[in-house]
Amino acid sequence: MDYQAELAIDKYNLDVELVEQPGRFLRFARLLAFAERKVRQAEEDVKVTRSQLIFKAHTKGEAVLGRNVKVQGQTVEAYYRLDAKYIRAKDVLDKALYKRDIYLAAVQAFRQRKDALQELARLQSQEYYSKPNVNMKDGTIDLLTRMDKRKQEKTERTHKRMRRDMKGGK
Repeated sequence: MDYQAELAIDKYNLDVELVEQPGRFLRFARLLAFAERKVRQAEEDVKVTRSQLIFKAHTKGEAVLGRNVKVQGQTVEAYYRLDAKYIRAKDVLDKALYKRDIYLAAVQAFRQRKDALQELARLQSQEYYSKPNVNMKDGTIDLLTRMDKRKQEKTERTHKRMRRDMKGGK
């Protein structure tokens, strides 16, 4: 899920942004909790799969490990680590951890968004309307104009990509 659009702040509608912030935060906090639950389940699945394979190696010995192969730590470990079911369980765990990390970053970003909204509202209530400027060798370039231009270009690229995707092209 791309949460960057959810993080964007409409500086002209701070009242709406402030009202919607808790709901957005809660939605991603729930997604994070669900992702953490999936991680716990995947970790348990890896442990169960590993235990089943170790038990199988110890009870069936040469039948699963190979002829003249002793049942010892290294051979049993090699056996379960190479098993397709164990590899799938580890892959599911890896994907669950990745998703959890993404949602964790999103929740942290929403906390920062809340702080930014509060600061913007405070500045607006003080009627702070100054624009930051960046001095360049050949004059002063208005930073907000450049930022607005980049945002507009990004929006145009997104719309272009969406139109292309709707047509089925690449």
